[in-house]
Order: sequence, then C-alpha cells, then structure tokens
Amino acid sequence: MKDMSKFIELTKRDSGKLLVLVDQIIWVADDVEKNFTVIGLLNGTLIESIQETADRILTLINKN
Repeated sequence: MKDMSKFIELTKRDSGKLLVLVDQIIWVADDVEKNFTVIGLLNGTLIESIQETADRILTLINKN
C-alpha cells in the first residue's frame, strides 16, 4: 500500500522552514495583531509565527 501522507513546507518568521503533516492540522488562523499565522495540530501543539497567511496555507492543503 502506498503511503499517501502529504506535507506542506511553511516558513517560520524566526527559524526558517518546517514541514507539517497535513493530516495533523485541525485549524489555521491569522493573528492580525501579531502579524503571523498560527496552526493547531491534532496533538494539541500550536505552531506560531508562520509567515504564510491562513488563506495560503489552506490553498496548499487543498492543492491536488
């Protein structure tokens, strides 16, 4: 069986690039006051300081 895991590459404002497993993302929100995006993962982890906007991340998730 072929592994269908899909990752997206995102940019952290303070520490470069990271890969995020799409299946683990449960929500994405722009923090307009702090001017970055936050991602909530299934395990409760929050990834903050993402440079890409929520719209851009959702486009990457839904691509193909």
